[in-house]
Amino acid sequence: MSLMCRVVGHSPKRDRARYDGDFYWAPCDRCGSTLMRDRSGWRIPTRYEAARHEVRLDDLAAARAAEAQPAE
Repeated sequence: MSLMCRVVGHSPKRDRARYDGDFYWAPCDRCGSTLMRDRSGWRIPTRYEAARHEVRLDDLAAARAAEAQPAE
């Protein structure tokens, strides 16, 4: 975490924000930390939330792959 983030808070790169079906996720513009947006705003996710996000991304990738498969 950069000194600026410690002093004034993180600044998400909104143009790189992605929705995983539950939350928006984006890197911090200053320090590169992964941020998530919830009802209260952008913040660093807990370990549980980050792990859940990874599982969600895997599920989305599997669903896209299944859609791309031609029907037999």
